[in-house]
Amino acid sequence: MCSFSWTVNYTVSFFWNEIFEIILCFPGVQRLFFTLRSPFGKPFVVTPKGVTTNRKRYNLINTWPLLVIAILTLIALVLHVVGYWMGTWQTLQAEGFGVILFWLIYNLMTVTVALLGAIDQPERRVMDRFPLKTRCRLISGDRSCWGYSENLSEGGADLVMPAESIPWNATVTIELPDYDFAIEAKLLRITPDSQSTRVGVQFENLSIEHNRQLVEMLYTEATWWKESKHPSSIDAMLAMLQAFFQFKPILNKFN
Repeated sequence: MCSFSWTVNYTVSFFWNEIFEIILCFPGVQRLFFTLRSPFGKPFVVTPKGVTTNRKRYNLINTWPLLVIAILTLIALVLHVVGYWMGTWQTLQAEGFGVILFWLIYNLMTVTVALLGAIDQPERRVMDRFPLKTRCRLISGDRSCWGYSENLSEGGADLVMPAESIPWNATVTIELPDYDFAIEAKLLRITPDSQSTRVGVQFENLSIEHNRQLVEMLYTEATWWKESKHPSSIDAMLAMLQAFFQFKPILNKFN
């Protein structure tokens, strides 16, 4: 574990890399056998991009072997513990069984986290949002107010404005003076708060020049990107335990 983190300069988590490999294990083996059997058969199907969905979906077709492994491992653990309590067998006291028990529990946890990772969460946005925070000005007719952007994408933005009334006109103009950028936008939602107002907008009349400016802001400005924290093995282990006991993908309600 430590040597793996050192080898990759602490840029990859050992635990989450293992979860990733567990998820792809059986689909990868299936693809390998298919390739060996039919090298020039059906090509690899690329995952559709830019697709939105409003509900969760479990990817059972690729994870059913993991589900079988998790059930069998759980049955083995229950049989050993219950059999020990009932005096049927004394495997828990056998030499070296502590190591076996540890790996059974560890494997059950990692497989369970991998199963939770197979739950596809709702995707309401076609384009990804980036946490670009910069000054902005919202203009509607002869009225305007200043605020800042909370996040930005190639198709819209979330803005934070003062807690004063926001013009309800259907179409407004958004200006980002730090980037010399201005574009028409459609108001999608206005959420008042005690100290500010969050405004969701969708860009309209996107020209080639507008798209070029947005791409430059989102993908070429290295100054606004936050330096990510490289997770240590302990961080990853704690996150895995949290995911295992909370079952977030299942219990989270989505609005």
